[in-house]
Amino acid sequence: MKEEGLTFEEAAAVVRASSVFTTHTPVEAGNERFSREIMEHYFSGFIKRSGLSWVQFWELGRRDGGEEKNFFMNILAFKMTIRSNAVSLVHGQVSRRMWRDVPSAPMKSSACGRPWNWRICPASPILPRH
Repeated sequence: MKEEGLTFEEAAAVVRASSVFTTHTPVEAGNERFSREIMEHYFSGFIKRSGLSWVQFWELGRRDGGEEKNFFMNILAFKMTIRSNAVSLVHGQVSRRMWRDVPSAPMKSSACGRPWNWRICPASPILPRH
């Protein structure tokens, strides 16, 4: 951010516009969440450099409308990307149910994640060559 002369909001807009998040874990227990103490320990340097307050940073990983005490990495990813997807059709259904209370998580399903469907993936023409 500093090297490019961007504020956090400007840098976040660049990241958001150019990033897609693919979730691979359709079970609640498999999604990373961390206590405030752990996040403060590991992210205090970033907070100082970014110019964000802890409240602003915390909101990036908090479930909308909830009072959870943990910071959810998936929610951070949902909020910081233009789109999110799942690795299969069933995974997409499960993930949409699991994250239904997070407005920034409009999960798309992908048939490309299943090995037997690689031929219908939009990238399939280049896959045999690489």
